Amino acid sequence: MTRGRAVVAALAAGAVLAGAGAAPWVRAAAWTPLDPRADVAASGLEAAPVVGAAALVALAAGVLLALARRRTAVAAGGALGLAGVLAAAGAWGVVAAPGAAARAAARAALGVEEVADVGLTPWPWAALALGAATVVVGVLVARGARGWPVAAGRHDRPAGRPDGPGARDAGSRGPASDDVQAWDALSRGEDPT
Repeated sequence: MTRGRAVVAALAAGAVLAGAGAAPWVRAAAWTPLDPRADVAASGLEAAPVVGAAALVALAAGVLLALARRRTAVAAGGALGLAGVLAAAGAWGVVAAPGAAARAAARAALGVEEVADVGLTPWPWAALALGAATVVVGVLVARGARGWPVAAGRHDRPAGRPDGPGARDAGSRGPASDDVQAWDALSRGEDPT
């Protein structure tokens, strides 16, 4: 997987996970003394808050992949895989026991815990599948990042060039030396032209 594809995949996974988390995952009906049937819903972020955290980790990994060197990109791939595991585990927790999320939503909205007609929307299944896909992308990134070109390499000093301001001979003349002398003259308040 190339760096560009990895960045796009990580950012897309984070954005779609965030969108899936904002959608309603569980719907149920509750009874109160004032209303014989009140519909309640729990979003993915309410039912499984870890999905929102996984979305943020995936987005951060995408940004980091765009800027990172090889070792850091490997670590970002690992973080992306971990985000996928967390999202899938959170979604599976809701799929396995939607009643707990429905009761929590009813308690928060109406102050009651008795719910009936608990049902799942397609969103927790989508988050589960997306979490699994994010794990695969994270593994591919972690394995493939070792072969990526260094992102910041074009800004690094070439290996044969000396470092520091005193590394040049005092007698060396060239375009770079003239530029340095011109800047020094400006610093002293002289006009180098």
